[in-house]
Amino acid sequence: MRKIFLLTSILLLSVLGVARAEVAPEELVRKTADEILVEIKAHRDLYARDFARLYKMADEKVLSTRHTSDNQPDGSEGCTF
Repeated sequence: MRKIFLLTSILLLSVLGVARAEVAPEELVRKTADEILVEIKAHRDLYARDFARLYKMADEKVLSTRHTSDNQPDGSEGCTF
């Protein structure tokens, strides 16, 4: 469980740099962390056996927060990788 928490924390810290102007960074991180923890608790046995699926789910949750706004704080449109 400690490894899962550490992984979640590291992934969520990456979100801080892409927080949208209308959502405080703390709120965005808290919301994303809550969603990931709910998912982990609901499917604990599955993720304990399949770390690749756990990483994929966490990536999707974290990256989905980057694609929820059409306009970025700097005025550009969409996500620019």
